[in-house]
Amino acid sequence: MRYQTLIFVFLTSFLVDESNAQKADLLSIRQTIESKFWVDLDTLDLCETIILNGIPFGKTEIDAELKKLQPKEILVTELVDLSRSRLIHKNCGHIIILGTGYNQSIEDKERILDSIRANLNKNVPKLRIHDYLCSQCKQVVVDGRPVGIYEAQGIVNELKEKDIKYIATYESANPSIYGQNAKNGLIEIYLADKAKRRKDR
Repeated sequence: MRYQTLIFVFLTSFLVDESNAQKADLLSIRQTIESKFWVDLDTLDLCETIILNGIPFGKTEIDAELKKLQPKEILVTELVDLSRSRLIHKNCGHIIILGTGYNQSIEDKERILDSIRANLNKNVPKLRIHDYLCSQCKQVVVDGRPVGIYEAQGIVNELKEKDIKYIATYESANPSIYGQNAKNGLIEIYLADKAKRRKDR
């Protein structure tokens, strides 16, 4: 009886922990997007529809879908200006696109990686200068951590497409959140597990 009680307590604790695990929610996602794109979403003509992994959802539906995910699983947080996009949506000006990032093509990764390599290799001086302020460099964020220009240059020059779980580019982001270079653009990189282990050695 004693062992049965201990097993019951263990299982109950496990289930409680699982139920209390933080879930993704729309409010946090909106705050993330406002920081990345340096906008106030309330001032935009924002679509009620939100796209998650290529599937459009209404507000009630997206809340239910997000509860199935943890925040770290939402790797794609895009705000698309429909006037500059091929996305067809006639009743609003901007739409939020979310995704878990696992289906990104090698070609897409290569294109973004090449763009940040070109930016940093052109603008970062070969001679390392302490506290150098690069007026044209983009900000690189690796696994949620903003990195300095010299570290960023080293990382992107060594990275292979297979090392990347997901990579995204943003035209501008909030400097108070991501650092001064974010005004020139933001590159967000999530490493594959093998690449993370090599980097941590």
